[in-house]
Amino acid sequence: MDEFDEPDMEPEGIEGRPGLTLVGLTLADVQTCITAAVTQWTNGASVREVAEKEVRRLVAEAVEALVRTQVEVMVTEAIQQLLAEGFDQYDEYGSKRGHKSLRDLVHERLTQRDRYGNHDSKLNETIARAVEQALAKEFRPIIDEAKAALRARFDEVITVTVAKAVREASGLRT
Repeated sequence: MDEFDEPDMEPEGIEGRPGLTLVGLTLADVQTCITAAVTQWTNGASVREVAEKEVRRLVAEAVEALVRTQVEVMVTEAIQQLLAEGFDQYDEYGSKRGHKSLRDLVHERLTQRDRYGNHDSKLNETIARAVEQALAKEFRPIIDEAKAALRARFDEVITVTVAKAVREASGLRT
């Protein structure tokens, strides 16, 4: 075996697979057959076009993943820094009027009064809205059923009471 020979390649083929014997075909004929098979397999495109397209796709995916990862790291760092440092506060003219931490800013937004000075805070409104939505979603059928049963019971009691009052008023005995 020569130093340039590949040790994996055997002239009779790979064990368990049929070998290929090309008797009487020139190298050009073999290349033509391979090119025709690959062209048919690649829907008319050349091997070079298919390979270049695949390489471009793989490179684009790798670059996109790298950019996405890098942007995510940069944005995460910026958000963490902003949250740690807090926020500058400005008036309506753009003049700086102070600095607040995230905790203070959230607390202020949740507990501030509305523009009419009502005592109900936004926190209470938010909680009430969330509870109302939860009740509407999960308990609405139960509440509607209970209302219907209550109405039916009231109708029944009222009917009996009115009938009894009419009988008593008219002097009829039961």
